[in-house]
Amino acid sequence: WSLFVFFNHAMGRELIIETFLYRPHYLNAIQTMCPHILRYLATAVIINRGRRSALKDLVKVIQQESYTYRDPITEFLEHLYVNFDFDGARQKLHECQTVLFNDFFLISCLEEFVENARLMIFETFCRIHQCISIGMLAEKLNMNPDE
Repeated sequence: WSLFVFFNHAMGRELIIETFLYRPHYLNAIQTMCPHILRYLATAVIINRGRRSALKDLVKVIQQESYTYRDPITEFLEHLYVNFDFDGARQKLHECQTVLFNDFFLISCLEEFVENARLMIFETFCRIHQCISIGMLAEKLNMNPDE
C-alpha cells in the first residue's frame, strides 16, 4: 500500500526513484523477490521529467531483469531506448494505457504518463532523424497531424 502514497504524495514519485533505484538493498530486493515493482519504478521515472538522468540506470536494470519480468511499461522503455523501435514503442504505449487504467495505484497518473511518454518518443525520434515530417511524427505519437 505504500505505492498509493508514492503516487499520490507531492514528493512520492521522487522518493520512489531515490529509494528503489539508488539504494542497493532495495534494488537487490526488487531484482530477487519482487521484479513487478519495476512497473512502478518505470512509471515514476517516465512521469518525473526532472529525473531523466535516472532513465539510463533504469533501462540497465530493466535489461538485466527482462528475462524474469516483462510488462508493457518496461517493454515500452526497452523498445524506445534499447532497440530504438518507434513502432514497437507506440504499440506498447497503447498497451500501457490499458495497464495504467486497470492498476489501482497508477490510474491517477494515466494522462501525465501518456503525455510524458509521447514526449520521450518525440525527443528520441528527433535525436535520431535529421528530417521529420509532421505526418510521420503524428503517426509515431498516436496522434492526428492536426493535434
